[in-house]
Amino acid sequence: MPNKRNAVGSPSRAMGKKRRTSSRTGGKKVQSEEIAQKKDGAGRKRHVKKTKEGYLSQEQGYKMLRISLTVILVIVLLEKSYGREQYGDYCERFGLDEIEPFIFNGERFCLSDREYKYCKSYNCPTPDCTYPLRPATGGCQYCKDYCSYGGIMYPIGGGFSINCLDGSNRCACSTNNRILKTRIGTSPRRMCFKKLT
Repeated sequence: MPNKRNAVGSPSRAMGKKRRTSSRTGGKKVQSEEIAQKKDGAGRKRHVKKTKEGYLSQEQGYKMLRISLTVILVIVLLEKSYGREQYGDYCERFGLDEIEPFIFNGERFCLSDREYKYCKSYNCPTPDCTYPLRPATGGCQYCKDYCSYGGIMYPIGGGFSINCLDGSNRCACSTNNRILKTRIGTSPRRMCFKKLT
């Protein structure tokens, strides 16, 4: 005669199973949870990730990643390529794509490297003539038979007797306010720092 207390579905068998399950989990109750996979409009399964606030779709995760990378890139560009600051004794440094502030009645002469523009600013000289001329490309006015260069009026001729603004070359005044110069290599440091004597 079979033991009724140990038969399938009997209370003693169920209690034994419950005790074995509790021993495996350390006495803690375990509740299995299934996350249903949602489907998009095309019937494809859309992977979801459970967060504290709820469910985050894969598309939302990519969007948040793109926003974060964009913010980081903007911060790096602002720190590296932008921000007007003094450089050396005579210059200001700008980002390559930065628009320099307008100078009223003045000009800038700039040199560039791979990361920055280095600019030397100066005021326009006052033309000592009745009808001053202005270059077609804009800039400081000048008088006939003179050149306006670096805030000073120079007469035409005289050879390469002018110190160029780049700090390395020699310049000469030609007709129509054209400045001729020698072709010696230079650098922003030579232009922007005082030369040691």
